[in-house]
Amino acid sequence: MTALLRAEARKTLTTRSAVLIAGVAAAYPALALLPALFSPEPPDVDAASLLQLLRGVADVLAIAALLLGILAMAGEFRHSTIVPTLLATPRRARLVTAKLGFQALFAVAMAALAMVVAVVAGGAYLSNNGVSFDGAAGDVLLTAGAVVLVTVLYAAIGAALAAVVPNQTAVVGGALLWVFVVENALPVVLRDPGLDRWMPSGAAERLLAAADSSAAAGDAWAGLAVLVAITAVLAVAAVVVMKSTDIS
Repeated sequence: MTALLRAEARKTLTTRSAVLIAGVAAAYPALALLPALFSPEPPDVDAASLLQLLRGVADVLAIAALLLGILAMAGEFRHSTIVPTLLATPRRARLVTAKLGFQALFAVAMAALAMVVAVVAGGAYLSNNGVSFDGAAGDVLLTAGAVVLVTVLYAAIGAALAAVVPNQTAVVGGALLWVFVVENALPVVLRDPGLDRWMPSGAAERLLAAADSSAAAGDAWAGLAVLVAITAVLAVAAVVVMKSTDIS
């Protein structure tokens, strides 16, 4: 498995699109502060503003991780490298596990770097505006941890999705359509406003609100459980499809 993870690391780190996506996502917290820095009327901020920044960054990190996971798996099929990959690693379940595992590790690094950038840049901005978030340090750490978890799970979801639907264009388009359209429209169409709580973005929001005092007890754990369940189902489906697909 270690050799497989090293191989996945080489593939990802030598893919320009993957490095670009990860780099932009990691730098996004600093970029997100630019409008406030150059605004003629700086917005009102308080200690909770840093938590809002972290949660906002989570949205970008989740999409970036989803795309990175998809590209890592679907790219093998698009560029026909899946054949030599399977010749080197004929046990397909191990290959899927390695793909999901490395994308999760890569997501941890990307999200952790983004959180450091967010805390440093956001903290400096708040300090310059006379706001201290020392008393909210625990909430900041809790929210940052939630952001990392969401990013990791979305990375695994992306890789698993691409194994189930190995057409890169179709899976990227379908995933983005789901995130930006279906998840918002489905509760409206079905007239069930609470449905979004059980979909990926709604579950992520519940997890990210772990430090929110107004959140219901256990809500964050429920959100985490939903995301883990979705990831597990897709991972099993990915293994089943990979084992049953004739690749030549």
